[in-house]
Amino acid sequence: MGSRHLVVIAALLALAAAPANGGELAEKVSPEVILAELSSRLSLTPEQQAHIEPLLRERNDRILALIKGLDAGASRRTQLKTLRQARSIQEEFVSRVTPVLTPEQDAEWEKLREETKDRLEEAWKSRKK
Repeated sequence: MGSRHLVVIAALLALAAAPANGGELAEKVSPEVILAELSSRLSLTPEQQAHIEPLLRERNDRILALIKGLDAGASRRTQLKTLRQARSIQEEFVSRVTPVLTPEQDAEWEKLREETKDRLEEAWKSRKK
């Protein structure tokens, strides 16, 4: 797993675990908000939306369960294990969504994922200041 992926997942976990951002982040990453963004950016059909929505809910539930199980004093080893699990969950999600997309939608989704990684990296860096 590349260091960029660790930073992105660490940023996601840190932002999600931050009490000050808890409600705001949960709202931003809710399946409804993500599906609306995907639908808009990828021009998803109603059938594609119906297929992706439960996958989003499952992914979010699994990531939030990981975050909930990670306490602030967790060892570096535990944090890295959690990051690997989160990455695995995300990779599984991508592998289940990609087959329902057209090649054009998949290319746009890749761009969207890169933009999200960049935003998370920036958020992570700004938290360290």
